[in-house]
Amino acid sequence: MEYIDGIAIDAYCDSYCLDITARSEAFPNGVRRVHYAHQNLIVHRDLKPSNILVTSAGVPKLWISALRSCSMTGKQPDIRWRSPRKTFGS
Repeated sequence: MEYIDGIAIDAYCDSYCLDITARSEAFPNGVRRVHYAHQNLIVHRDLKPSNILVTSAGVPKLWISALRSCSMTGKQPDIRWRSPRKTFGS
C-alpha cells in the first residue's frame, strides 16, 4: 500500500481558496479514482471528502481504509449487514 502525503480534498480546496470553478475541476479527478475502483469490483465503504487526499502536486488519491471486493463473494454487498451509521448516516 502506498503512503499518501496529502490533505483531504475539501481542506485542499479551502487552503488554496479555490473558487467554485476550480473546485468543480478538482472534484472529477477524485471521482475518477472511485470509478476506477468500482470498475475493478472494489467498493469503498467509507467514502467522504477526507478519504480523497490531494498531494502537494495537486494529484487526488483515494485513501482506502474500508473496502470490500465484490469478486470475493461473487455478489454485490448486502445492505442488510451494514451498520445503521453506514446506512443512515451519523
